[in-house]
Amino acid sequence: MGKLRRAIESIKAMSTARDTEKLAEMFQKNADNFATVQKSWFRPMTDDELNALSDSDLEFIIQYVDIAISMHIKAIPHKEVKEIVLSFSAKLSDRIEPFIRIVLDAVSVDIKIDELWNTDLDLNRDMKRECVSLAEMIWFEYRPSASGEQLIRDAQIICEHLRTLYPAVQVSYNIVDEN
Repeated sequence: MGKLRRAIESIKAMSTARDTEKLAEMFQKNADNFATVQKSWFRPMTDDELNALSDSDLEFIIQYVDIAISMHIKAIPHKEVKEIVLSFSAKLSDRIEPFIRIVLDAVSVDIKIDELWNTDLDLNRDMKRECVSLAEMIWFEYRPSASGEQLIRDAQIICEHLRTLYPAVQVSYNIVDEN
């Protein structure tokens, strides 16, 4: 997954091109990266490949969960973050998870990654784009291959990561039967 991640990051860097010449040059330099991404995204993966990706997949999930939480905390005036709850569906769904509830001192907010572009909050556009891109890239590959036990283990790991970022906040997860 390291090679795929590097390829994606290199392709993303093309957005920094200031003129068409620079863009054409970067496009040519990224031909191998486009091929790497295309091979990964547009062919079935073997069971061995899927198992090898699980740790990297989790890193991506941690990253987009962290981005979703931090951009909401930055956008909503508050004095204290009291609680963060991650909700995963027990059933395979066509939604990006986890759903995230952040309880602040004055308000609570529910975050659904699929609906970030429809929010009335003034969220950082670049963070929103990165969060949604990461989530769309990895969640639908991760979820069908994750058993119920794997989902629970990974939810615990994500919560541990959040506890290190927000040590004064109560962080938990739940597995729900409905969406």
